[in-house]
Amino acid sequence: SSSTQFQNALDSVLGQRLPLSEFRRALLLIALQHHGFTGAAWNRLHQNKLIAETEFLEHLALQQDVVRQAIRDQALVAAQQRRELIAPHTVVRNLTQLSLPVVMPNQETEVLVLLVADSNSGRHNADIHAARSLVRTTSLWFAQQELQTSMSHLRATSALLELTERIDSAETLAKAHRVLADSVKDYLGCEFVA
Repeated sequence: SSSTQFQNALDSVLGQRLPLSEFRRALLLIALQHHGFTGAAWNRLHQNKLIAETEFLEHLALQQDVVRQAIRDQALVAAQQRRELIAPHTVVRNLTQLSLPVVMPNQETEVLVLLVADSNSGRHNADIHAARSLVRTTSLWFAQQELQTSMSHLRATSALLELTERIDSAETLAKAHRVLADSVKDYLGCEFVA
């Protein structure tokens, strides 16, 4: 089914370990290609203004500056209130805008904006579910990043602890220096350490 393909595409993006900008772009493309949204954008709230991070607003009706500003204005309300906003677009008739805020680990707010042609209004609940799936996938992506960072710190701490134990168990100060020098040479991949 199309919802299974949509979820599989989201799972696939999570497995790719993309940088944030590419991850945002991939999610928006999935939203457009697998779910049929009319337009999609990621905006970041900075000093009470929204900054477009990634946009796919290719439809001719979405190309006008006044339309794009109205999209950002609606998204700004969602970002400031940190709540979903689902409302008819203020400029383009027969278009609904879903604005979903995402609080990032650094406590900044970004907004996922999805635009739906009202001719697809029979899919309203499916659209909201898909939008929330995109937000959950984003949360999972950040959790993966935090886990990878924690694992990296854990490996570094473990290596330092092991080195400390080896230095501490050396019989003499000269042997302790030798253990440290050899470890630094191995880590740097060089022949000599001064």
